[in-house]
This record gives sequence, C-alpha cells and structure tokens, in this order.
Amino acid sequence: MKNFCHWRDFPVMRRLLLILALTCAAWPGAVLSSEAALPEPLQLFVADQAAPKMFIQDHKPVGYMTELAVEALQRAGYEVEVQAYPWARTVSYAQAGFGVITSFSRTPERNELYLFSTPIYEDRVLMITRQGAGLQLNGLSDLAGLHAGVQQGASFGPDFETALPTINVQWDANASSRLQKLVAGRIDVAILSGGPPAVRHYATRAGIDLSLLEVQENHLVVDANHIAVARSREDAHDIIRRINVAIESMLSDGTSSMIIGRYE
Repeated sequence: MKNFCHWRDFPVMRRLLLILALTCAAWPGAVLSSEAALPEPLQLFVADQAAPKMFIQDHKPVGYMTELAVEALQRAGYEVEVQAYPWARTVSYAQAGFGVITSFSRTPERNELYLFSTPIYEDRVLMITRQGAGLQLNGLSDLAGLHAGVQQGASFGPDFETALPTINVQWDANASSRLQKLVAGRIDVAILSGGPPAVRHYATRAGIDLSLLEVQENHLVVDANHIAVARSREDAHDIIRRINVAIESMLSDGTSSMIIGRYE
C-alpha cells in the first residue's frame, strides 16, 4: 500500500487548489487585506486621579495633559490608545516599554531609563497649608523638617529629589485624601500639581471648604512636564523626534494654550 501521494497523482485543478492552500498557510498576508498589516496603536499611559491634568470622567481618560499628549501623538502620525491607571502603575508600564507616558518630570535616575520630549507644559507645583497655621513657605528649603503629603511615585525635578531626605514625606494615592490629612492636622503641607483648579477640584471632592486652606504665594517649583518613552524600545528615538516636531507646531499655532484654557 502506498503511504504517500505523488504530485502526478493530482489532476490539474486539484494541483491548483493545493498550491493555493500551501500559499495561504505559508503566507497569510497574501490573502488578507492590507488593514491586517497595520501597526498596533501606540499606548499612552496617564494617571487616573490627577485632575485637572489627568483623570477619569464618564469612564474616559481626560485632562489637559492627556489631551496635549494625544494631540501631539496624533500629529506625529500615531494612532493613540489611552490607558489610565494609578500613577505608580502608569510609570511601571512606561518603564517596561509598553508605551509612552506624559506629565513626566526629568530626574537623573529617569534620564537613564527614558528619552524625553521637549517640554509640553510647565507646571507650577503648589504648597498648600492650613489656614491660620502661620506657615510662610518660599520654596523647597522651607519644607525641611515638615510633614508633607505627596503623590505616590511623583517627582518634581532634580532639586526636589535632592531635598527629599530633609522632608518627612507622607506618600499617598490621591490629592483628596492629602487635603483631608492637612485639614485634620496630620500633615503640615500638601504638595499638589495642576495649579488652583486642582485645589478647587480636590477640595470639593473631599468636602473641604476652601476657606480652610491657604495656597502659598510662592510655588514649590516650576516643573517642566514631558512625554517620555523607555530607552529600551527600538523605536524610542524616532518616537521622540516625531513628538518634538508635533509639540513645536502645537505651541506655534496656539493649540496648546487652547487645550489648557479649557481646564482653567
């Protein structure tokens, strides 16, 4: 008994069908539409509780830093898929190279791991104290010895990192709980990015009367925010090059100011 079939045993039509079947198995792209070969969307990782910069509204990631980054990436030619998580997880996903991250500050440690775009926004980081506490804070040096509430995983540049050992930092998951701790006297100062709109948002959310809070006149720092991508990605340099061109065009045509203005 034969245990194989010779090529000549197949009629012409069957030979053609066999060729087609073998071609499909070896090269699926030959019969699939060109849409199947499109690259996957670029993942943009943002925080889910950092209003008005990045937050969730009606089950959708929004905020001016989210919108700025989406606009820049789309102008750079990318299809964007936004993923919102707690900030520490957002940073871990970006560091793993799964996508890009926005509202990201430079530090020496991060420079080793990421490539950074040109600044997409300059954030005036606030120091908030209890009304009547008698504290007058002019900058980082005045935080020495104080109990300060700070977002878990946050950094506000190299000067902030240098000053950290002198500050009694209490890390937390969101700004609402930070302001509640402040009013309750459990911390001396709450550090908050996003400007006065962020203070209003989180005080309202926490049920805190704004008259109980004092926003210090001087900023903690003016923190340059960037889009960043892990150096481990093969396309990291190309991503940043294209984003930088997009950011320049957004600043030139007024798009950046328009987006930020919607949240002030």
